[in-house]
Amino acid sequence: MRYLRRFFVLLNLFLVSASLVGQESGSGFVIEMTLDKVVEDARNQSLSSIIAKHKFLVSYWEFRTYKAQFLPSLSLKANLGEYNRSISALRDPNTGEFHYVVDNYLHNSASLVLSQNIPFTGGTLSLISSLSRLDQYTPNRNIVYNSQPIYLSYSQPLFTYNKLKWEKQIEPVKYEMAKRAYVEAIEDAVVSSVALFFQLLLANENLELAIKREENDRQLLQIAEERYKLGTLSRDELLQISHQLLNDDLRIRDCRMNVEMLMVRLKNFLGYNDNVIIVPKVPEFEGSLVIDKEEFISRAEQSSSHLLQKKIERLEAEAAVAQAKSQRGISVSLYAQFGMTQVGADIASAYRKPIDQEVIGLSVTLPILDWGLGRGKVQVAKSQLDVINMTLEQQTQEWYQTLLMKVSRFNLMGHQCLTSKEADKIGKERYQTARNRFTNGTISITELNTAQDNMDNSSLQYLEKIGDFWVVYYEICRLSLYDYINNSDLIEDYDSILDNIGN
Repeated sequence: MRYLRRFFVLLNLFLVSASLVGQESGSGFVIEMTLDKVVEDARNQSLSSIIAKHKFLVSYWEFRTYKAQFLPSLSLKANLGEYNRSISALRDPNTGEFHYVVDNYLHNSASLVLSQNIPFTGGTLSLISSLSRLDQYTPNRNIVYNSQPIYLSYSQPLFTYNKLKWEKQIEPVKYEMAKRAYVEAIEDAVVSSVALFFQLLLANENLELAIKREENDRQLLQIAEERYKLGTLSRDELLQISHQLLNDDLRIRDCRMNVEMLMVRLKNFLGYNDNVIIVPKVPEFEGSLVIDKEEFISRAEQSSSHLLQKKIERLEAEAAVAQAKSQRGISVSLYAQFGMTQVGADIASAYRKPIDQEVIGLSVTLPILDWGLGRGKVQVAKSQLDVINMTLEQQTQEWYQTLLMKVSRFNLMGHQCLTSKEADKIGKERYQTARNRFTNGTISITELNTAQDNMDNSSLQYLEKIGDFWVVYYEICRLSLYDYINNSDLIEDYDSILDNIGN
């Protein structure tokens, strides 16, 4: 009887999958889906994991761009073909009269620039070599070369907001958070796929129970008809069983549709095509796992992106305060240039016996009257920092409470699963006893239906409990980035993430 029931379940699953494949293909590739395979597929090939990988790539290149600011940069700058033919006003220094003269020249220049940002001060140091040529056409044809073989340039803002200094504090934390967030996104995909897997398992169990119930009701109808002929069963009870058979057919159709929808959702999530038939396998549950609360919280503190995100928010708020203060007070910029220069009628003479050149300047901006604009910006930034600090403190406390509740709930679920498993076993034995008593005529059909309902509910409750157990387990793994069954970190070397993405 057991093998016959299994045959009908597999047949229904085949019919469900065949309806998904389409009329042109009457069969598909059957995969016996275990819990471990669901987890593996979710991490390696689900759409959510692929999206997470590409999001991490964005963060990786953003970090690479940030780091490039602190490396020397070499560039060639050129101004080619600048032709000017116009009339300009020229004032005679002796008489004060204006005379209009014709400008007619062509200017070309090129510079080779080696620059280095100084993050500690926010300044820029440059080593430059340049050459320019001026072709003058009026009033006389004249060619002048101006060379600057080498000169050193340094620009330094003083008492201003040092963007590079703050980025050096914030950007590495952002990148570290991005690496952890990537793994967390993968584990989110695992949690979602495990939930879908057990929903499909539950739907299959409902379908199996519906088929089994119809099979039992057909057998009971035969027994009831015999008892009705013997006068030991009323017609009302006989009609009740007949009515149950009609409801059984409706229930099977509903369950089959539910299996179909959930199978499509799971296949789409895991990246399978329509030709795949998923046959979920109920995982064995032999014992319970207890996770130490202090160990779990400690691992979550070390591995979760949550605290890093809060640190970034606080640093960005502090940077906003520093920027507002720098814009309020005095602003000073220093510029200095030291090197060699020369002019000549040809390139060779432009580089012959160069003379030294020095340029140094200091610009100062001091706001005298701004109607409280600068002070207001500083107060706004400080208030926002206070709000962020208080909000982050509250959110951090709530995060710790969530961790405690999650692990406490999980430590109770193992015992609940074992209890549900025992209840499922008892429910099956009780139904078999009730069935024998109904055959003997010692109980009514109502009592038999009650026993069957209890048996079905116990089976479904057991699947629900182990489903909840594994979903919460993988949620805990996601929060701490640690596998407590295999005693291993989910990611041991963050640098290998890029290799995994490349594969």
